[in-house]
Parts: sequence; C-alpha cells; structure tokens
Amino acid sequence: MNNPFERQVKIKEVEVVDVEFFNKFKTAGLFLRAKAFFVDLIIVLLLIFLLLFILERIAFFYEKDIYQGIKLFLFIFLVPYTYFAQLESSKKQATFGKQIFRLKVSDIEGRRISYLRAGGRFLGKILSITIFFIGVFLILFTRKKQGLHDIFSNTIVVSKLPEFNKLDVAVDENQIKYAGFWVRFLARLIDSVIVFPLLIISLIFSSFFSRDIDDFYGKISDIFIIFAVLLLYTSIMNSSNHKATLGKKIFGLQVVDSNNERISYFIAMQRFFSEIISIIFLGAGYFMIAFSQKKQGLHDKISETFVIYSVHKKKINFYKYFFWIFIYLFFVFGSFYLFSKIYNYEHEKSQATYIYSPHTINEPVVTLQNYLDIYDSMTYQDVVSLIGIEGDEISRSSLSSELLTSDHVFYSWVNPDGSNLIAFFIDGRLVSKNQAGLR
Repeated sequence: MNNPFERQVKIKEVEVVDVEFFNKFKTAGLFLRAKAFFVDLIIVLLLIFLLLFILERIAFFYEKDIYQGIKLFLFIFLVPYTYFAQLESSKKQATFGKQIFRLKVSDIEGRRISYLRAGGRFLGKILSITIFFIGVFLILFTRKKQGLHDIFSNTIVVSKLPEFNKLDVAVDENQIKYAGFWVRFLARLIDSVIVFPLLIISLIFSSFFSRDIDDFYGKISDIFIIFAVLLLYTSIMNSSNHKATLGKKIFGLQVVDSNNERISYFIAMQRFFSEIISIIFLGAGYFMIAFSQKKQGLHDKISETFVIYSVHKKKINFYKYFFWIFIYLFFVFGSFYLFSKIYNYEHEKSQATYIYSPHTINEPVVTLQNYLDIYDSMTYQDVVSLIGIEGDEISRSSLSSELLTSDHVFYSWVNPDGSNLIAFFIDGRLVSKNQAGLR
C-alpha cells in the first residue's frame, strides 16, 4: 500500500551526450567553415562544368527544347545536392573541403546524420545564403556555432582537436629542428607543380568573361587572378591544422609562430605579402635562410614565423604522396583539356557568321554546318576563310553585278596562304560542288 504522505518526485530526463566525442572535437567557427566551403565550391563548379560539357555533346540540351531551362536548373541543383548530402552522410561525415580542414557534420549528440537529414541541411543552406547570408552569420552568435541550416536540421559542425596540442606547446627548444634552404626550395617546387594547373584553369574561366575587355584591363585581370590563387592557397594551407602547404607536408615541415603554435590566417596572409618583398630584392630575402641561425627568410622575420620539422614527424612515404600528386595532375590536366576544347568550341561559334545569298541579302540561309557540307576535306580554318576573316560577311557589295543577274553563280577568292576557295550559289543559295554540277 502506498504511503499517502509520500512525496512523488518527477525525474526530469537528462540529455545524453557522448562525452568522449566532445573530448576529441569542438564546434567549428565561421571562418574555418568558410574556407572549407570555398574548397567545396570549386569542386562543385568543376563537376557542373565538366558534366554540362559531356551532356551537351550527347545532345541532352537542345536549343529549341522548351524544357531546356527546367532541365538546366534541375541539373545544376542536383549536382551540389548530391555532393553535399552524400558526403556529409557518409562514414567520413564530411565533404572534401571539410576533410581538408578536419571538420565533421554530426547531430547534437555527435552521431552520424542520415542522407535525408543531410539533404535537408543542404536545402537549409540555400535559404541561409539567399536571405543575404543572415543564416550563415548566425554561426557567430549561437552558443553551438550553428547557422540557420544547422538549426533547422539539428546538426553541428565540429573540428577535430590536435592529438598533441599540449605537447606541441611544451616542446623543448633543443628538440626543434629548423628547416633549411634546400628542403624548403624542394617543397616550393612541389607547391608550384600543384598550383600551376589551378592558375591555368582560373585563367581559362576568366577568359570566358573578359573577351570584350580591353587588352590592358584583361592583363590586369589575369595578374589579379594569379595573385588571388597564390594568396588563397598558401594562406589557407599554412593556417590550417596541418600548418603547411602540401609541398611542406610531404617533407614533414610546419609553419609556426614563436610559441610553436599554428599561425592565424591573417598572419599567413602577412607572410605571403612579405614573400613579395623577398622576391623584389632579387630573391635576397630567401637566401637569408641559409645564413640565419633559425633558418628564417626575410618574410619569416617580418611575420615572426618559423619553418620547422614536425616534432611528431613520421617516416615520409614519397610513393604515396607522388601517387596522389599524379592523380591530381591527371585530373587537373584532363579538366584543362576539356576546358580548352570548350573554349575552342565557343570561339568557333563566335567566329561562325552567316553568309547572305546574292538574292536575299537580309535572310540568313546557311549556317556553319552547311559550310562543312560543301567539301568534306575542309578544315575549320578553311571555313573561317570562307565565312570571312574576323567575321567579315560576304554580302551584296562583295559580289560583282554580273554574278547577281545569274541564277547559277560562283564566287572565288584567294586565301591569305595562297589557296583558292570557291563558293557556289544556285537560285541564291550556297550549294556543294556536286550540287552545282561540277566534278
């Protein structure tokens, strides 16, 4: 029998949290997440660009297709949706950009999220961006550093704590080994190999939007792009948890401050600008490394940074690193080849103008494909000459009055290389040699 005077107490349920998880991870801030998103954005744009090129070649998009806009929208939407949803719900719990900066997406308790929740998170991210990035800037003001899309999907983004964080600070000065001139030179060579293809691709992208820009401003634009790519690569990598660019990482090097800690992004930027000063003085700033006690170049001294061998340096597996560099270069140069094909294709389309027939000057009667049907052996360069150098059209003024009075006419002119080209017209239409009755 229950005691009527016994006080009943309702026990409030306590939220169960994986303590071990939060001992290894901490919530990631806006700036770190922005760097990861920038990397993901580049990857997604590359995927969209390459897939659009492939689908255009298999006639997935037709010029007269009334559903072209809908298909294009769905395609551009589905590529990033699949990329983010699939990777953030995978075992890695992170996109490639997040993996570089050691970030993970999890639920509030630190567990892996489902594909549907990851997809919902992506949709919420679109909302966060479209409302003037207000949903993104919420990360700065919420206790768990959640954006609007994180709140909607009940997720958090965490960064992995360095395993030897405390030990790195307490390193004895005698244990530190500073990196010399030659090993840093080799690391810079590898970084150059990695960055050069990115520069080429960036310049190709730029060329699509600067065709009508004056040459002077076009060159200024190219210089700015090269500068921006180099700045982003070196600053992001040197201020990351790896404390090094990919070239330095291969040789077990790290860029640290006077306390042997990771430098901030702004210090990394300052170090990059200081390198320009080292270059201006005919490279003298770099040669200071060979004569400095702590192997500092001029840019190191200005930014108060050091390049050291990692205290927890592992045996370097050169085969592994060079294998991944080979895969990277294969992918990049493959992309570069496709981009160049696309650029040439677009350039050809811009050069292809209509030839107007002698009797119907105002009505275009043939297109580039018709020109190619005239002679099977014609190259595109011949076709450009047939159309007219730099897009000059063959019009009434370029044909003699005798030809205009005839139903069967031909027009002949000499190419700049000395070869002859003939265009045949029957009833005012450009025709092939066989159609003109000539053998």
